[in-house]
Amino acid sequence: KTIPTGLERVVLLTAANYQFRDFLRNWELFSESHGLQWVTLALDDEVYFNITKKDSIRLPYEKQVTGKVGGFRTASYNKLVCNKIRMVLQILENCVDTTVVFSDVDNVFLKDPFQHDLGKMLASKRFDYIYQVNVQEILEPRMDPCVKEGVSVIKGKTGFHAGNTGFHALRSTSNTKDLLRETLERCDARKNKIDDQTLLWKVLEERNETWKHCTAMTGLQQDGKESKEAGPSKSSSGIQNDSTITEQEMESNSQLSQYCCLDPYFYRTGQRYVPKTDSGELITYHANFEGSKKKKLKQVDGWHLPKEVE
Repeated sequence: KTIPTGLERVVLLTAANYQFRDFLRNWELFSESHGLQWVTLALDDEVYFNITKKDSIRLPYEKQVTGKVGGFRTASYNKLVCNKIRMVLQILENCVDTTVVFSDVDNVFLKDPFQHDLGKMLASKRFDYIYQVNVQEILEPRMDPCVKEGVSVIKGKTGFHAGNTGFHALRSTSNTKDLLRETLERCDARKNKIDDQTLLWKVLEERNETWKHCTAMTGLQQDGKESKEAGPSKSSSGIQNDSTITEQEMESNSQLSQYCCLDPYFYRTGQRYVPKTDSGELITYHANFEGSKKKKLKQVDGWHLPKEVE
């Protein structure tokens, strides 16, 4: 498949342990259907030697979590998820002018995200960090505060939500690498009981002198035209190809980095029930939060693994 202009230095990375081998296979089916290529981070030897091996990175044994991984924020869970940050950083440190797009295996590409907003934002090379909004309260297209108002952390009915480290894009800039290093330092602290996602966003919040959120609706269109991918029934008209923070501010301070969200209407997370009128317009669906991951994926036709393979 021909690589779109501006995406030549983009690496698509996913990760799985043996416990999630079925989700890895399912994720691969969808990614293959879009003609994508990727690298898999094998989080344990079982998945590396039995499932992936080809086009995969084996996590060093001393960093692996062996056996069944515990629940959210248990020691084994935190070690596992922090390893994903660790390997993204390793790629960025060793590959010049590279952007890593990382996706969990329960974040399925229903359509090709590189042909939608994500691809446009990556090609613009204006954003050092692009994130998936971690929210279950879904508004109409282009109406979430992060898109409409350029606000990164919102207080909603279910509490604060920010970015999900199960689907994000990171450029190999000094600020991005420093962000990941600090996150890992806190991850690896002996008494740490916090997950990678919370830690990363805490560090990002603390570094508000060097990290600025993009302005409202930045990077979603070209030349003020409607996005064809948004679908005829959910128009994104009126969204301009606005400048970020301010062009003057960016030009006068080369130390600034921008982070920007993907519209959660199209890049959805964790909803237990997705209306049928919405499901055909989703680009990705992330089966996070509580509840059966397979059941959530099946409701949006996001589970194609044959039963005999499971």
